[in-house]
Amino acid sequence: MDQLYDGASTLVAVCSFFIALCTVCVLLRLYVRWTLAAVGLDDYLFLVGLILWIVSTSFVIPACWNGLGAHVERYTTEQGIAANKYFFLFQHFYVWANIPIKTSLCLTISRIAADMRWITRTIYVIIFTLVVVSLVTNIYLLSDCRPFAANWDKTIPGAVCRPAEGTVALGNAYSAINIFIDWAVALLPVFLLWRVQMRWAQKITVMAVLSLGIFASTATLIRLRTLTNFTNVSDYLFGLGPIVLWTVVELALALVTGSLIAYRPLFKRFFGSTGQSTSNGLNQPGTDIFLQSMRIKSKHHSRLESPNASMERGNREGINVYNSVHIVKTDKDEEWDQEVSNISSCSAGRKNESQQSIIIPGAESR
Repeated sequence: MDQLYDGASTLVAVCSFFIALCTVCVLLRLYVRWTLAAVGLDDYLFLVGLILWIVSTSFVIPACWNGLGAHVERYTTEQGIAANKYFFLFQHFYVWANIPIKTSLCLTISRIAADMRWITRTIYVIIFTLVVVSLVTNIYLLSDCRPFAANWDKTIPGAVCRPAEGTVALGNAYSAINIFIDWAVALLPVFLLWRVQMRWAQKITVMAVLSLGIFASTATLIRLRTLTNFTNVSDYLFGLGPIVLWTVVELALALVTGSLIAYRPLFKRFFGSTGQSTSNGLNQPGTDIFLQSMRIKSKHHSRLESPNASMERGNREGINVYNSVHIVKTDKDEEWDQEVSNISSCSAGRKNESQQSIIIPGAESR
């Protein structure tokens, strides 16, 4: 086509905008984690997901120039075949991109809840379900038509494809799984933070950031209403427009909101100090990575600690700072501090008495 018609222009604009936005957001996330020496498996998976999502979304743009999102009278038969081929590639790369992105979000929660087995087991079940459903979806789509080229070219003589209702049912099931994962990742932090000793304002802030994934499920819910467009044979490419739009937005929101989780140290760098005061009075630059360092110990003994805090812990239980990460005081910590305070007071008292008993030679004559 010589220009973009109908919904094609909107699709190109949305794809271009989110490709730029998601790239910046994910790279900024990796920069923050790298500067804090805290890059983990979830960050690498997020980067892989970004690359696959960009590849997937990039297929939408040439598809639009060949008729995707436009009414049937706007493009030729050859252009329609090309648009269908780009759409075929788009949906496969979308499924593959969805796996590392959602797995990364799940691993982030799993890393926080390292000591809460029921949460980590739930996370692993979610990841396993996601991978299995994604594989089944891709296999179904690859075997939808025979011969293989009939997946995008229905004019091939003898081409046979499954009914469109099967694709709609599969899309509904896959969307339902994604909605469940988004809500699980958003709600599990509530159980994690409930037992952590920190101010309620901080709890609410962290819960809000971790719960941003709900916005991604909003796009999935909207897409559910458009899946019946697969049965619109008379104006097929135009009906695909809304499906593609909300599919792109779904993972774009997941990439953006998933990146925001790592920005807390960056915000504190610009709007407040990230350092924590240590026992020697120095203000050391702590990592302040809440999502990486939080561990839930017990209801009355919760603390924040770095990944290296477990090293030589048996001889260092009285220390309040591990690897420059501030520890939330527990009941036992308060008792320890009280004992140290009493000992320090007694020592100071004896020192003052000793100083008062010293007579400097020649002082009386002066």
